[in-house]
Amino acid sequence: MLDEIDSRPSSPLVLLKPGANEIPLFITHGLGGDVLELVPLVEKLRTDRPIYGLQWKGLRRGETPDRSIGEMAEYFMDAIIRLQPHGPYLFAGFSVGGLPMLEMADRLSKCGETIALLALLDSYPHARYWPAAAWIGVLLKRVEHHIAALAEMRVQLIIPYVFKLCEGFMGHVRSRRGAAPNWVNNTITSSPGLQLLRDSSLEAVARYRPPYYQGKITFLRAEGLTSFPKDPAKIWGKLTAEFEMCSLPCNHVDMVGARADVTATTLSLCIKQALKTPKAAPGATQGARS
Repeated sequence: MLDEIDSRPSSPLVLLKPGANEIPLFITHGLGGDVLELVPLVEKLRTDRPIYGLQWKGLRRGETPDRSIGEMAEYFMDAIIRLQPHGPYLFAGFSVGGLPMLEMADRLSKCGETIALLALLDSYPHARYWPAAAWIGVLLKRVEHHIAALAEMRVQLIIPYVFKLCEGFMGHVRSRRGAAPNWVNNTITSSPGLQLLRDSSLEAVARYRPPYYQGKITFLRAEGLTSFPKDPAKIWGKLTAEFEMCSLPCNHVDMVGARADVTATTLSLCIKQALKTPKAAPGATQGARS
C-alpha cells in the first residue's frame, strides 16, 4: 500500500519509497494515469533518498482533471513547496509527465531556486513544435513499420488494416496542425474516469508551448520504435540552455516496466551527478519566490 504524505484529497504527493533525510526526488507518471506505474522503476533506483510520486488530478472521486500544463505544474508546485520550501530540487517526468515538470522547473528557477536535475524520460512537446524534418521522419518510420507488417499479414486482414492506417495518417497530419496527439492505443480499455484524465492531458499537451528553459535538461531516450523523433536534441536543444541525452535499449513503455532496471541505472547516475556540484539558479536570487 502506498503511503500518502498528505491526507488532504487534493494533494498530489504519494510516498513511493521512504528514505534518509536527504533531498527527495519528485517524479510523475505518463498517460498510464497513476503513480503506481512508476513502482518498478522506483524500486530499482540506487538511492537512499525519499522518492515522491506526483499523481495527476482526476482519479480521486469528485476531482476534475487539470486541462492545462500550467495548472498541473501549479498543483504539483504548491504541494512540493510545502514539503521542501527551497531547492536544490530533483525532478523527473515520464512521457507526457515531463511537460509539467519542465514548466515547474522553469517557474521555480525564475524565482531563484536551484533545479539540480530535470530528467525527461522520453518526453516530448506537441508535434507542432517539432522541426518539419523530425515530423516527416516519424511519419516515414511509421510507414516503414506498417509496410513490414502488411507483408506478414493474411490477405483478409489487409483491407481493415489499411483503413486503420489511413485514419492514423490523418491523425498524424491533424496533430501537426495543433490537434491533440493520439499517443494512447485505442484498443486499451479503461474506466470513464481514467479516459477523461487521458483526454484532458492530451488536450493540455496540444495547448502547451514549452518555454525556453535556462537550465539543463537531462533526456533519457528509448531506442525502440515509438511515435517520437529519432533525435530529441533537434527539438529540445533549441528549448534549453543545456541538453544531455542518454539512450536506453528499450521501448517507450518498457522504460518504467519490463526494462525499468535499465532506466533506473541511468537515472540513479544522473541523480548522483546532479548533486555533486551545487548549481547557481539562473535569474533572480534565492528566496525571491513569494
